[in-house]
Amino acid sequence: EETKMDEIIKSIASAGVTVIVSGGSVSEMALHFMEQYGIMCIKIASKWELRRLCSAVNATALVRLGPPTPEEMGFCDLVKVQEIGGRIVTLFTQTKSASDGCRLSTVILRASTSSLLADLERAVDDGVHACKNLCRNGRLVPGARATEIELSLRLKRFADTCPGLDQYAIRSFAKAMEFVPKTLAENSGQDA
Repeated sequence: EETKMDEIIKSIASAGVTVIVSGGSVSEMALHFMEQYGIMCIKIASKWELRRLCSAVNATALVRLGPPTPEEMGFCDLVKVQEIGGRIVTLFTQTKSASDGCRLSTVILRASTSSLLADLERAVDDGVHACKNLCRNGRLVPGARATEIELSLRLKRFADTCPGLDQYAIRSFAKAMEFVPKTLAENSGQDA
């Protein structure tokens, strides 16, 4: 049994694996050989978290014990254990050298009360969903009347190309488009 386990862990290490993430228990003998071959072992009890990690590092969860194929192996630049806010956490870090880019990120929030923490969580959630919606549907326009200011600037440039009295009418229309944005700026205490 010991020889067989040594062969399995050696084949996994020779495939280039440096970190094994397990969804179940790992025997003491397997841990011994992983330590011998310099492989970090992490246990994640939640299947949802395991799937999430596989998605983040572009790996495939395996049910068999043996070396993974290059397509099944994930990629991560750095895996380290660090203390954040009094808790020991394992960080999987991907930098720009990741071939597929990082598709997942973790935001750590701390607050003095649970209600403040819930508010912070909602604010982050709203921001993430706003970015997600913007990426999915590019038909959204900027707020705070930025669209009207841009239209006003373009109309003024267009007015420069028009000869005669039309130029004055176009300039007046462009100036009228600036009314609401200027009022918003003045109400917020800005110099308009």
